[in-house]
Amino acid sequence: MAHTKATRVYRKGATASEDQWVDADVACHITVDRIATVNIKTEISSKGGGTTCLWIEIGKDDLCSLLMKVAEKHHEIAPVLIEALSKATEVNAKITSERKKHLEDIINSHDAICKATNYVDENYYDELGNERPREKKLSEDLWATIEKYTEAYNFEIRNGS
Repeated sequence: MAHTKATRVYRKGATASEDQWVDADVACHITVDRIATVNIKTEISSKGGGTTCLWIEIGKDDLCSLLMKVAEKHHEIAPVLIEALSKATEVNAKITSERKKHLEDIINSHDAICKATNYVDENYYDELGNERPREKKLSEDLWATIEKYTEAYNFEIRNGS
């Protein structure tokens, strides 16, 4: 969670005239969630003596537009935006690498399970398997496992790239 240093919050009643804005020098708590929503939370004193809590959410699309507008108007912050881009690129590369490793592990595991299942079927379950409950149960369990794993494997392969 980031805390602001140069942020001011202004408030005004709905019926107040334009020149009655009241500012408050308060700390805002800023977080970014997993779907790239920026959450800004703060509290200010209310005119009547209580406390007003504010929570502003800026969605990813609006955040992108906001950053572009800031970059257009204030070219001097380019180094900060470049540093942010560099960090995002680094994080994306790490995620991509981890995802690739995860998919490779899935493919290798799938291949190993298929080989093991085929080996058991070829060596321990034959036409007499129906007369051997233990071998039949083993084969059924292996095929049930491979079917479940194949569903998960196919889902990962479809959605992993």
